[in-house]
Amino acid sequence: MKECNINFSLSLITVVMLSGQAFASPIPGIEDAYFTGTDKYLVYDDPKTACDIFNGKVAFINNYLDKNEMPGRISNLCQHASIRDGQIEEQFLIASQNGAYGPWSFNRSNITEQIDVARTIDILMFSQSDKTNYIMAVDGSMNVTRQELLHNDPYGASWTRTWDDEKVAPHFYYREGYMGQMFHGNSQFNFMSGESAYNTAKQKAIQAAPNDSKEQARLTWLYLRNECEDDKTNASCLPEKDFGRQFVNKQSFPSSSNDKKEISIANSTSFSFDITGSFEASKSDGPSAGLGVGFGFSQAEETSQTHTMMNFESVDEGNDIGHSVVQTLNTSAVGSAGWYATYGDLFEDWHVKNAPEIWGSDIYRVYDLKSYESWQENYTDDSNSCTDQKLVFGNAVTVSRAYLNTYGSNWAINESESKLYQKDSNYGVVIDTQCTTDSNGQTYRTMKETIL
Repeated sequence: MKECNINFSLSLITVVMLSGQAFASPIPGIEDAYFTGTDKYLVYDDPKTACDIFNGKVAFINNYLDKNEMPGRISNLCQHASIRDGQIEEQFLIASQNGAYGPWSFNRSNITEQIDVARTIDILMFSQSDKTNYIMAVDGSMNVTRQELLHNDPYGASWTRTWDDEKVAPHFYYREGYMGQMFHGNSQFNFMSGESAYNTAKQKAIQAAPNDSKEQARLTWLYLRNECEDDKTNASCLPEKDFGRQFVNKQSFPSSSNDKKEISIANSTSFSFDITGSFEASKSDGPSAGLGVGFGFSQAEETSQTHTMMNFESVDEGNDIGHSVVQTLNTSAVGSAGWYATYGDLFEDWHVKNAPEIWGSDIYRVYDLKSYESWQENYTDDSNSCTDQKLVFGNAVTVSRAYLNTYGSNWAINESESKLYQKDSNYGVVIDTQCTTDSNGQTYRTMKETIL
C-alpha cells in the first residue's frame, strides 16, 4: 500500500504558497511549498485562474500516479462559472430628505443621489464521489458618485448645489440629532436554488410582464429571492427537495459584529483544498477513488476604527439555502463623532466637509459588497438524490439610504420620524449540471455549461 497526504491552499484572489520548511513533497515536481505553513503570497487576478492552477497541480499528480502505476486518481475536481457579461452594473437615483432638517421637511430641502452598484459573481464547483462542494464569491461595491441639493426657502428663495465623487458627504445637524445621506439597512443575501423554484419564478415573471423580456428577467430574480429568503417557503428552493438533510450551508462571510461592535474586514481570503487518503483503490474506481477532498475558506482579518460606525447582523436562512447580512449604523458612534463636523457655506445646507476624517467614507459613499458562501451537496444510494438539472446561485442586494431622527445622549433612532429610501438589485448565475454514477455506485455531479 502506498499512501500520500497532500495539502495546498488557493485563494480566489490570492494563492497561498506554503512554507518549504514543512514536509518534503511526496510527489516530485510538486513544490514543498504546497504542504504546511504559510508565509508567502502570490497574487492572481480572478477565481478562474485559481481554479486552473489547482487543476494543473491535480493533473501533474495524476500523471505521476499513472507513470508509477499507483491506483489512486483525481479528476473533474474544479470547474468555474461566472456571469457571462463579466460585471453586473446598475445605476440608481434616490431622492431623500436632507439630513440636517427636521422630519417632514422634504419639500424644503432634499438630496438626489446617483448610486452605482457593480459586482462580479463567481462559482467554483468541486465534484467528487458522493458529494459536490460549491463556493460562491461576490466582489464589488456601491458607490455614491453624485449628490444634487434642491433647496426651497420658506421665504421664496431657492438654490441647488452639486457634489461629485469624493466631494459626496452626509448632511448632519448635531444639535438636533438629524442625520442623512448615509447607508443604513443595506443588505445582501447569497443563496442557492434548484431548477424547479427558478422555473416557477420565471413563469410567474412572464405572466406579470408578457411583452417585456428585461422586466421578466428582473422579476424572475426578485420572485426567486422572495421565495428562497422566506423560511416558510424556501424548502422549494432545495436542489433535491426530498433530500434536504443532505444539503448543507458550510460557511458564510461576512458575519455579525462582535461585542465591541467592530466589523471584521477580510483583507485576504484563502480557499483551502485538503486532498488526503490512500492510493490503494483500483484505477477504475471513479473520479476520486481512494481520496477525500475537503473545502473551505478563511480570512486574514483586520479591524479598522471606521468600522465601529457600522454593525452587521447575519441570518442563516432555513433549509441551509443561504445567508443574509444586514448593515446598520451605530448611531451612537456616528452622532458622537459628529461633534467634530465642519461645514461649508450657508448654501450647502449642513453638508459635512470633513466626513472622511470623522466617520470614514464607507458609511456614506463607498460600501463593500465582498462576500463568500459555501455549500455541500451529499448523495445517497437513491439515484434521485442527484438529478440532472440547472442550479442557481443568487445574489440579492438592497441599497438603503437613510434619513434618521435621533434623540438623547445615546442617539437612539426615532423610527416614526425616520425613513429609509431603498432599491433592490437581484442577479445570479445559472449553470447546467449532470449526474453520473460509476461502476462502484459512486455518484458525482459535474457542470455542463453556464446559462447566465
